[in-house]
Amino acid sequence: DCDGAWHRSAPLPMRGRRPAIVAAPDDTIVLYFLTREGFMCHVARAEDRWQRWQTFRLTGPEFGGIDVSKPDRRRLAEHNVLSFTADPRAREAGRGFAFLDFDIERIVRLAADGASESE
Repeated sequence: DCDGAWHRSAPLPMRGRRPAIVAAPDDTIVLYFLTREGFMCHVARAEDRWQRWQTFRLTGPEFGGIDVSKPDRRRLAEHNVLSFTADPRAREAGRGFAFLDFDIERIVRLAADGASESE
């Protein structure tokens, strides 16, 4: 915290692989990760001292990959966009490639409103 004391808070269990972590402009923490059902994220707001975690579905199973890709930190810093790559799981021969973009401020607002993973 601002006084230099370390506090601990854990997100809800992750059903997928290793997550990636980013901080929104207001110091809200966003962990995003890949599951069999697509990309999900856990969000903890600085305003709540990172004690309450909300879970959101970012995509459906149409997007996947081997692991979570790193975010485009420049787009996050300059445009408040969480952007990373994914495999659109093309059913034909050969795989595809997609950039996924999410408005980080909208994710923070959803967490503030107490939304659940179905949104």
